[in-house]
Amino acid sequence: MIVGFISIFASIFTGFKSVQLIRSEIEDGTLLLILSKPIPRHILILQKWLSIVVINLIFSFSVFFILLLYFAITPSTFPSSLNTFSPSNYLKVSFAF
Repeated sequence: MIVGFISIFASIFTGFKSVQLIRSEIEDGTLLLILSKPIPRHILILQKWLSIVVINLIFSFSVFFILLLYFAITPSTFPSSLNTFSPSNYLKVSFAF
C-alpha cells in the first residue's frame, strides 16, 4: 500500500517537476542559450524528463528496500508463514505492498 502510494506520488511529481524545470529555464533565459546549440528540442525535453524519472526511481527503490529491510528485521509483523525471512519469501513480501 505504501509503495503503491509512493509510485503514484512519484508519477505525479515527475510530470509537475519536468514542466516546472522547463518553465523556470524559459523565465531565466537559459533555455535560449541551450537551444542555440545544435541539440534537437525533443532530445532536450526527453533528457530533462528522463533525469527526473531516474531520480524518482532511485527514491522509490530506496523506500522499498528500507521497508523490506524493516520487515525483514521485525518478522513478527508478518503472518506465521512468513516469520522466517528467506529469499523465497521475497516475492510474497514485495507483493504485499
